Amino acid sequence: MNKTCRLCGQALPPKPLFELAGMPSGAQYYPTPAEFTGDTGVHLRLFVCAACELYQLDSAAVSYYRDVIRPSGFSRTMIEFRRKQFAEMVQRFNLTGKKVFECGCGQGEFLALWNEFPVEAYGVEHHADLVQSARSKGLRVQQGFVGSGEDTLAQGPFDAFTSFNFLEHQPDPNGMLQGIYRNLAEGGAGLITVPSLEYILDNDAYYELIVDHLLYFSRKTFTSILQKNGFRVVQFDDTIEDTHCAFVVKETPPDRERLNRCRIRIDSALASFVKQQGEGGGRIAVWGASHQGFTLLSGAGIASSVDFIIDSAPFKHGKFAPVSHLEILPPDVLAAEKLAAIIVIAPNYAEEIFQIIRQKYHQHCPVAIVRRGRLETRSS
Repeated sequence: MNKTCRLCGQALPPKPLFELAGMPSGAQYYPTPAEFTGDTGVHLRLFVCAACELYQLDSAAVSYYRDVIRPSGFSRTMIEFRRKQFAEMVQRFNLTGKKVFECGCGQGEFLALWNEFPVEAYGVEHHADLVQSARSKGLRVQQGFVGSGEDTLAQGPFDAFTSFNFLEHQPDPNGMLQGIYRNLAEGGAGLITVPSLEYILDNDAYYELIVDHLLYFSRKTFTSILQKNGFRVVQFDDTIEDTHCAFVVKETPPDRERLNRCRIRIDSALASFVKQQGEGGGRIAVWGASHQGFTLLSGAGIASSVDFIIDSAPFKHGKFAPVSHLEILPPDVLAAEKLAAIIVIAPNYAEEIFQIIRQKYHQHCPVAIVRRGRLETRSS
């Protein structure tokens, strides 16, 4: 039995929300008369994660959870609905001439529809017989399974993907989404669907519970798992009331080295500025006894070249900055002497402070302003 949430990893509650005994051991299990005696069913236990609110079974996945067996592919209504969704995808995401793949394409029931559009369509399917059936129709299908961020598909990266009612079967749904993410080009888009938890609850449809479906997504938890794995929901399509259909785009991951580069750039600029301006022996002040000023004085290595800090707040006057131990003085100190340079570290008030320095105190020394990750130097 699974004891942790398949979305967030937190421990599941000790007791299930709902239980069903003697349930079918698989939606694709059809016992023969010889198997009737041993076919007593399975016990379903439905839990709700207290941390992320995902409804889920603690059961093991069925043996065929990697395979896509799709009776809806024989429905004219569903085929027409997918055709309209594909047309919307091509227009919305500018997919003309681009490459699309379906994650779990079965026999290619929906994959074949892409032949009506100006795209290159590919599929990936785990079950060998289904792959052969799809290929017999002239479809480009790779045998395999996207279950982790390490899985790489031939012909990738792709510009878009589709996945239809497949995620809810997965014991590791994060892994599947990470695998899809890996095989998408930057800015790639997609259409992904799962059964709706709201439909089950609003319609008292407990009979929708089946061991095949380990996960039951509300719109909130569906959005959450998509965001967790790098996708932004552009729009939901609520045409089918028992299904969440989400159009998504691949988000660019955060630049993890950006802060390091920023620090090197700012610290280097500040060090160069104080060295240049302090060569004549004049005094240098920082304007801004704020957390920004304290951080830069402590981190940039310029405290020893600065003589004092200026701030307009009376309650700070006469006190000392942490770590650098520079004294905090009122702005009127500028009336008593001419400084070699002033560094303004108060991003929201920089222009106001600069005008005060020039117009009220007639300080015409070089002024360096720190804001938006840059050091702006003004000499006049």
